[in-house]
Amino acid sequence: MVPHLSARTLAILALVGANVIWGSTFVALKPVLDRVPPLTVASLRFAIALAILLPLVFLVGDRPARGRGPLLMGLTGVFLLYLCQNVGLQYSSAANGALIHGGIPVLTALLAAAVSRRAARRPGSGRGARLARRGGDHRPARHRSRSLGPWQRLAAGQCA
Repeated sequence: MVPHLSARTLAILALVGANVIWGSTFVALKPVLDRVPPLTVASLRFAIALAILLPLVFLVGDRPARGRGPLLMGLTGVFLLYLCQNVGLQYSSAANGALIHGGIPVLTALLAAAVSRRAARRPGSGRGARLARRGGDHRPARHRSRSLGPWQRLAAGQCA
């Protein structure tokens, strides 16, 4: 019989699992980057993600975000990040890439601790936590459609 795991334990296991998946990306990409340019790899990665995630968006009765804002966020916050990661991986080892990537949550936590002392006093400082609880869906509840929940996030994590 499987013991009942607390929400905290499940959250920690999910974080470890996500880091294992994303850490293995470096090992898988290193030999590919010996034969395929970084821009092509990043483009193919997101074309595959689009082919998988777009039908999921329509399946839940929603439509993709459009406009300059989502485009800029996607290009600079995601695509550019992975393009730079691919370029860096060409000149470094997969172990170094995974180590640097694995340290990002620690650096983020340290930065959040330093900033939160000031930000906690400002109105609206809890918006990020509320956004995270909703799975990144920034729309008001009346405009949100049903979601595939963890399966949607798992598919997004596998593609990105």
